Amino acid sequence: MVKLMGEVERRIREEIAQRAKLRADNLLPPLDVEAEVVLEMALARRRTYDEEEAKHEADWRRIWTEVYAECRAARNDPGWPHSSGGHTMAYRIARQRFRGFLEQKGVPHVPFAVRNAVVYGSNKPQTRKAPR
Repeated sequence: MVKLMGEVERRIREEIAQRAKLRADNLLPPLDVEAEVVLEMALARRRTYDEEEAKHEADWRRIWTEVYAECRAARNDPGWPHSSGGHTMAYRIARQRFRGFLEQKGVPHVPFAVRNAVVYGSNKPQTRKAPR
């Protein structure tokens, strides 16, 4: 896996170098090469995780069905859920169990990479208000 990621990083760096050269040739602002490498590597790790996750589709369906059955039994309501909140709760529980299942199989969870996170609080960039 480490050797594979080394090869992936090499290809990513080559691609980003080509993109940086194209930008320079066309008088566009330069890329932050290291930030691009970090993002692309995170996306590559996530794609690998998603591929591993897809191999266990039957296990996901089994866990999902078990969670629904448990929630319905706990509420003594065979028609549960009656709202999107119930579906969301069951989904979150099932995802946690599925991640635990995958970790037992040796597949550690990889969070999804976000390029442009929304900034809140004191680090939020100042914006100009429109005149009235």
